[in-house]
Amino acid sequence: MGCLICNIMYFYIKNFIKEIIICDKYIKHYYNKTYSNTKYTLDQIIDDIIYILKMGISWRNLRSSIKWQSVYFYYQRFVNNDIFLKISLLIQHLL
Repeated sequence: MGCLICNIMYFYIKNFIKEIIICDKYIKHYYNKTYSNTKYTLDQIIDDIIYILKMGISWRNLRSSIKWQSVYFYYQRFVNNDIFLKISLLIQHLL
């Protein structure tokens, strides 16, 4: 039961992040301009960021097809544009 709840929460948090990134004017413009040429999807990047935050591992210990420097670059962009703050405010509003 606990694992099912974790999977559902993971799904919703991942979708919150994607929707906020896509809806944010600055990020949408920046994503279309820069990120659309990358070989990684937004899902892969978000999965790796959530994995790092959930497991508490260092960036260099990330075992993924994406280099840790690339994942960190995207993470910094999200932090600089208050993506995680917007997600926490959205979750608080829903509760």
